[in-house]
Amino acid sequence: MSTKYLKILLIILALASLGILGYILYMFQKTAVPVAPVNISSPTTKKIPAPERAFIQLGKAAQTASPGKTWSINITTNTWAKCLADVYDPAEQVVVIGVKKAEAALISPGKFKWTWDVPADAETGKWTIRILCGTFDNLATADQTVVVK
Repeated sequence: MSTKYLKILLIILALASLGILGYILYMFQKTAVPVAPVNISSPTTKKIPAPERAFIQLGKAAQTASPGKTWSINITTNTWAKCLADVYDPAEQVVVIGVKKAEAALISPGKFKWTWDVPADAETGKWTIRILCGTFDNLATADQTVVVK
């Protein structure tokens, strides 16, 4: 065969291949599963308020406490907050009082009262009561000094 016939034969094969490919693509389009239209609603324009920053306002409390007695303080904070207290002795070492005793009692939303059972063997001197109110990621603290004598 001459090269002229080979070129013609290759062109015919190429056109036939393109025709078969076109037919396959056409049939694939006809048998494809229809896709449901996507309906994306527009974002809401209503703004979600950011949570307010935690705060603490300490009420008036006695400046002194006696061993074996109780000492209390009133706390005002956010209505959604919970309050706890940590106790530090005159050497500024934390005193373990337990979870239940650390919790402030809820009086009404945003109003708490915390009472400390002063140990009978409490060391005399300045003690620090650290009040913590809020949530784990939005916490306020305030310190109150109490003199044990």
